[in-house]
Amino acid sequence: MELFQDAAWYDDQRSGLGDAFLQEVYRWFDIISGAPQVWPLWPGIPGEVSPPIQRVVADRFPYKIAYQELADHVLVVAVAHSSREPLYWVARITR
Repeated sequence: MELFQDAAWYDDQRSGLGDAFLQEVYRWFDIISGAPQVWPLWPGIPGEVSPPIQRVVADRFPYKIAYQELADHVLVVAVAHSSREPLYWVARITR
């Protein structure tokens, strides 16, 4: 839900920017799903989380994508704005 709210905010700033934001995020989803093991673990995750949380830092917009590599798919846990409180989304993870 936050993803689409953020896209709407970008679109309010400049027409079409929200769509560009979503295209960028979806592009990263495709990249991650093609090679999820490439990116580093997200530092500072409290406790033991299994599977571990990895992250990608988007290049065009100030966002980080948190994900877990599972046996048969990649689970995106958060698309988090870089200026938000760090790890605000950790409570979403089922341990």
